[in-house]
Amino acid sequence: MVKLLFICLISFCFNSYSNLFGYELRLHLDSTYIVDDELFSDVYVGGNLTDIIRDYVDSGVVVVFNYRIDLFESVFGLDNIINQVFFYRRIYYDFFTREYVMYISETGRDIRRNNIEELLNDFYAVDRILISNLQHIESSKDFYIKTRVSLKLENSYPYLTVLFSILTPLRYRIKWLKTADFTLDSLEKLN
Repeated sequence: MVKLLFICLISFCFNSYSNLFGYELRLHLDSTYIVDDELFSDVYVGGNLTDIIRDYVDSGVVVVFNYRIDLFESVFGLDNIINQVFFYRRIYYDFFTREYVMYISETGRDIRRNNIEELLNDFYAVDRILISNLQHIESSKDFYIKTRVSLKLENSYPYLTVLFSILTPLRYRIKWLKTADFTLDSLEKLN
């Protein structure tokens, strides 16, 4: 029985992980705006990975998407990083409650759904991410934002951790997306 489980896990990892590399996964910036002297952005993940995520999660793999948003100041062609924002989404299947679960790092809460498609709506679009406080930033300078999402697979079965780590690469990284230069005065101010 244990040998059969190992064989199934090995074939699953090779087949489904190779399927994932065929997708163009990007973190796109939807909008950037200012609220009460703070810079916020809305982002969305390009590409539909629902079927692949379901295959992983139904097989007991924890799928973690790490988001990164960097704010840069452009001064005479030199880039100065102002702030970096990191957050993540951890998606897994709870076998006891028979629900799909997504842990949201910014709020520290879980979202539970019986249907993974409903759950992933909160994964694909992330609204109102705090990028930076603007009190000490000069508004006349040029800025740009770079975004990236990376994928990490974790094993939910502790006794298979060593084998799982050998079979799956540590992380699937995606190229950066860079916005056009903007000034803070050109952004929409909301209340």
